Amino acid sequence: MMIKDLVLLFLLRTKAKEDSSEKEKSLDLFLKIGLDERTARNTIANNKVTTNLTAVIHEAGVTDGCSRSVGNLIYTVSYNEAEVVVIGFWSGFAWLAGMTVLIAILSEYVVDTIEDASDSWSLSVSFLSIILLPIVGKNLYYSVTQFHT
Repeated sequence: MMIKDLVLLFLLRTKAKEDSSEKEKSLDLFLKIGLDERTARNTIANNKVTTNLTAVIHEAGVTDGCSRSVGNLIYTVSYNEAEVVVIGFWSGFAWLAGMTVLIAILSEYVVDTIEDASDSWSLSVSFLSIILLPIVGKNLYYSVTQFHT
């Protein structure tokens, strides 16, 4: 091995030790605020959440510990600040456009169905769409929620 490779290897090992030391400090800090060990270790795996949680703990002045409920509140606040982008702008735009087209098609289907029902039942379109449709829709919603609870 060349000297350059040895120096690089030494620097990498030093960096790994520093990272391990920082992770242990963060774990200790997270345990002090009442997080369970599993949550604390999962938090350390996400650098953004770890950074946010550490900053919130220091800002709140509870580096020496606090009650579990306060610690959970701090964790929730810092986790919500570190929301990860799940979908990009263009894919979000594509989904929005696609769902808009789908809703337009389904709306046309509902309107056509209401007009056909109005003709065959000899009822006005206004009665079906303003009175009957909301009642039936609410009853369907209610029945679905009752089966899922």
